[in-house]
Amino acid sequence: MTWEEVKNATYDVTPYTSYSIISLEELFSQLTNHKDFKFSLDIKLYPAIENQNEYHEKFTDALIALYDKYDLANHAYIESQNKDFLAMLHAKKSNYSLYHYSSSFQESFTAAKELGIKGIVISNKYITADEIAIAHSEGIFVTLWDVRSKSENREAARKNPDMIETDKVDYLIKLLEQ
Repeated sequence: MTWEEVKNATYDVTPYTSYSIISLEELFSQLTNHKDFKFSLDIKLYPAIENQNEYHEKFTDALIALYDKYDLANHAYIESQNKDFLAMLHAKKSNYSLYHYSSSFQESFTAAKELGIKGIVISNKYITADEIAIAHSEGIFVTLWDVRSKSENREAARKNPDMIETDKVDYLIKLLEQ
């Protein structure tokens, strides 16, 4: 869909909430202190088009323009399941923090090594502390997601990842301060 087709949509999956959708351009143009934060751009590419390479070219060029305009190279990372997309973006901008994700440690670990990208993103349920140690021994950064409760925060923290994406931010901060 085009931006014109989705710009008035809302995100209302969570009960009792409804959020307007804004473009990344609108988000970064309104944030005066965006360099105080880290952003994760979860790029899901499922286009039913004939020339996927051309689509990836346009998509990567648009991301690069956004990154350049708002100086995001050190403040945002890009994660995707699409290895072709990650390879193309890495070839254009090797300094970007790029991450492969899947439901398999071995698949993402192998992809990160083959592509020469920074790291992997994986559900807390599909990785062990030993696998994280293996990734770290190879210089691969590990981000865990699918952390929704206090007990899942504790479990994820014990595995020693580099980053945890959690629904219980306040609890995780207190846990890590101990």
